[in-house]
Amino acid sequence: LSTFVNVLSGGLNVLYLEGTLRVEQKFIRRALDSSPDIKVDYVRLDARDPRSRPPDLAERFKPGKYDVYIIGDVDSTAFDAKELADLAESVNRGAGLIMLGGFQTFGPGGYGETPLTNLLPVGMDRLERQRLEEPIRDDLHWPGPLRMRPTPLGAMHFVMSLAGSRSENTSLWSKLPDLEGANRFHDFAPGAIVLAEADENKPLLVAHNFGDGRVLAFAADSTWRWWMQGYESAFKRFWRQTVLWLARKETQEGRVWVNLSQRRFAPMERAEFTVGANSPTGDPLPDAEYKAEAVLPDGSRRPLSLVRDNERMAGSFRDTRAAGDYAIEVVATHQGQPLGNARARFLVFRQDLELDNASADSATMESIAQITGGESLAPEQLPELIRRLAKATEDLVVRQETKKTFWDTWTFFLTLVGLLGLEWYLRKRWGLV
Repeated sequence: LSTFVNVLSGGLNVLYLEGTLRVEQKFIRRALDSSPDIKVDYVRLDARDPRSRPPDLAERFKPGKYDVYIIGDVDSTAFDAKELADLAESVNRGAGLIMLGGFQTFGPGGYGETPLTNLLPVGMDRLERQRLEEPIRDDLHWPGPLRMRPTPLGAMHFVMSLAGSRSENTSLWSKLPDLEGANRFHDFAPGAIVLAEADENKPLLVAHNFGDGRVLAFAADSTWRWWMQGYESAFKRFWRQTVLWLARKETQEGRVWVNLSQRRFAPMERAEFTVGANSPTGDPLPDAEYKAEAVLPDGSRRPLSLVRDNERMAGSFRDTRAAGDYAIEVVATHQGQPLGNARARFLVFRQDLELDNASADSATMESIAQITGGESLAPEQLPELIRRLAKATEDLVVRQETKKTFWDTWTFFLTLVGLLGLEWYLRKRWGLV
């Protein structure tokens, strides 16, 4: 039995560490999980409960384990120095890191005295330390509402681009719901760029490079309000683009795909398929243009027609008379620019019901034997069967039932012959012959 399977290369692996059950983490995980190229592992770390630490936590910070790390409201005491040093080395070798706003992040969380001090793009002072039991300090947090908007540099950045044109992007940012509050940032690292701010130049999103990796410091933790108030698409795009930028995948081409209804077809069976393309953030491109062809077993090509099916295109191929290896090839363009191509193979097979499965059907044979009063035996039981038959022959009694009537006896035959002879004699004597 032959068929085809798709082998996909690995996507982005993201480790999300959170210290409290915040609403933000639920929506961020949902946005990232909806992307087929992003896999999120979620770990909750409570600094007050050592039992919340997974046994393999230290291994998760080793270089090459994850592409992107997200640290939510986790106090620095939830980690040991070796784990944070490994995290810094992972970022130095190319991983991405974003720390979110919270009561126990950045300076208030004690990260100013950890190996992440020089890694994060914002200044942190040991005097900012806020213990878990202490009340919230107003000098460390901006109260809401805060309207997040791109800075002039941020407006040209991949992370902050939520719409096609610059004017549309600016308009969309102006409509997004306000944030509930944010951490106060100051003393930025050399080379750091402020991508977003609130009124009165309050920095909210700061980016910089650390070795071969990228780092973001995000002061807020209430972007979930965008989703809840009707801007789900903008929320998903912002967080997908954030992860892609941190992983240095923002320049990857749009993904073109072909999906077949099945991979094996009988001769003359119609092969149905759908095609589509996604942007680097995983969003569908409904205005993409496609050219599709069918490749036959002899190498010849047939152009295929496509029809619109919501955000994708659908088509079918009927000329599957010859058995063999077929393929559907698609080339996509978007706004005149090539997006890429995709290929999906399928098999047309001729099935011989007698020879396709030459092995014995034991269940069927046993059923026939039971119905007819016989017995089903395996080949290795043949010697035993012969011995049983030989023994049974010695004591064999054959009963034969024969039915006879008067008309089948010899006396009836003689009587009939005598009567016929007597008739002939009498007729001759009486002159009747």
